[in-house]
Amino acid sequence: MLTVESLRTLPERTTGTIDHHAICVIYTAVVVGGELRHEVGGSTDTAAWVPLADVSALHRGDPCMSTGGVTG
Repeated sequence: MLTVESLRTLPERTTGTIDHHAICVIYTAVVVGGELRHEVGGSTDTAAWVPLADVSALHRGDPCMSTGGVTG
């Protein structure tokens, strides 16, 4: 495991404030075979294997890579 990040927000909606807590867990992986494909009908819009050295150059949005995360 590379990191675990947590972000709690209280966004306002037309129905009132909601309590939203997001947790992102990032793992290392070793590709042993198969072919990478985009998830169909899920919550992920793009699938990509990214070398660890290239991660810092990626555009990463909240909540998974927020500055309020807890790493360990």
